[in-house]
Amino acid sequence: MPESLSSNLKTPEITYDRFEVKRMAPDKAEVEFIFILNNPNPLGLDNISANYELFLKGQSTAQGKDVKFSVKPNSKSEIRLPAEISYIKAFKSAEILAEAAIRGQKSIPFTLNAVFMIDVKLATFSIPVTAKGDLPLPELNVNSF
Repeated sequence: MPESLSSNLKTPEITYDRFEVKRMAPDKAEVEFIFILNNPNPLGLDNISANYELFLKGQSTAQGKDVKFSVKPNSKSEIRLPAEISYIKAFKSAEILAEAAIRGQKSIPFTLNAVFMIDVKLATFSIPVTAKGDLPLPELNVNSF
């Protein structure tokens, strides 16, 4: 990469957009957390990786390491971090989860801490992002467990 190009590289911007529930069971859910990556540079980025940790009720419930991505030059792209979430782990037991559902609790607060690493020749970017929101809880009946 020419020196003039590397010195003109701009830091990509990453923002949390939303989550999508892909599958839900009485004790767990498969979710994708979706971020928007704005690449203002005239070159594509092939060496993007992310590490993340998801917390429900303050309990670490899912982690991802070295999730790989690439994006096109001068573009905005969706970045999807997949997570399998254990509701039992967050509530510490199926009984406490069932009690929350019986009380009518419909969601659980989450915090997702992610760090995106972008490695381009002569430049490395580390971009931390924190996302917060509420994940839906499964609808339970007495025979779910």
